[in-house]
Amino acid sequence: MAFYLLALLASTVSMSQTFMVWQRYRKPVIRKYGYFLLSLYLILFGFLVGMYASIASLDSTVEAQSLVWILQAAGGVLFIAASPSFYHSLIDLALSKAKRVVFFAVDALVCIAAHLRRVGEPSLRGALTVFVALTACFFPFMLIDMAMSFLPFLSVFGFLQNLAQPLYFLVLNCLTIAFGLRYLNRPAYAEKEKLTDHFASTFGITGREREIVGLLLTGIGTKEIGAKLFISAKTADNHVTSIYRKLGVASRVQMFQLIRTNAIE
Repeated sequence: MAFYLLALLASTVSMSQTFMVWQRYRKPVIRKYGYFLLSLYLILFGFLVGMYASIASLDSTVEAQSLVWILQAAGGVLFIAASPSFYHSLIDLALSKAKRVVFFAVDALVCIAAHLRRVGEPSLRGALTVFVALTACFFPFMLIDMAMSFLPFLSVFGFLQNLAQPLYFLVLNCLTIAFGLRYLNRPAYAEKEKLTDHFASTFGITGREREIVGLLLTGIGTKEIGAKLFISAKTADNHVTSIYRKLGVASRVQMFQLIRTNAIE
């Protein structure tokens, strides 16, 4: 029960922090992150109500069962709807209606694991790797916890009973607080398709390089960039190489992802 309460407190702090960041920057990815956190909050609150009802011998009442079902169903539906959109936004992938229907909740993990190399920003790539690893580690224990009631031989794992789920949510919500502070709570790299001064100062981008990044974002090649800026294609290539090195990316796709996932529409 204590772990559930701590996890709920961490979840509340995480959502409050996200709301304040949203008020400041209004980036689409932050809004989607808020819906994702709300889904976890509802699921966790459902578990907490269920445990309290069990301790108070109210778990057999219609009211308690209905409340737990409503909370977990609402959280589950919101998670299915919000998590794929949030994770696709983080790694700059389009989410079509067909994909939304096919992937459901599992799409989040599959999407991250399959496209981690595409993520251009090291801090984001590290955070997503931690999330995948955390979920992969806790998932077997949560399955064991759920299966213990009808598979007697699993009783050797009795110490996990009613522990794996709240501990997972507690760790996850603590990590989301750190993630929100470090990754989301910062000025945008682009606003209305124009690079910001914050982007240039953060990565040490010169005025000429800023022009070239803007042209790269339109999709044109280095030869066309050279022609537009009255420089040779070789010089344009050298500028692009310097830009990639400063941004810590290896390709134009990673550069797009780095900028667009921290942009204001």
